[in-house]
Amino acid sequence: MDIIGFMAPLADGRDAIRLVVDKPAAAKEAFAAGGWETSEEDIVQVVLADKPGALGTAASKLGAVGINIDYAYSGSAKGVGTIAAF
Repeated sequence: MDIIGFMAPLADGRDAIRLVVDKPAAAKEAFAAGGWETSEEDIVQVVLADKPGALGTAASKLGAVGINIDYAYSGSAKGVGTIAAF
């Protein structure tokens, strides 16, 4: 299992880890074996152009079709540009 992105926010007074992984079933199994509570959500992943306003344009398009951004991950890939997951 590879971790593609992560964040560790404090949620409802509890520590939480949000992960984007390439094999969700394997991740859930590993965390369950450790006694950790897990949940799974769908995400949208996009490659953004490396220019001002690219994130705003993507967010506007998501909003136009009723997709809210509750949290976001970002990173980069050599030769690809900025990668964002919402």
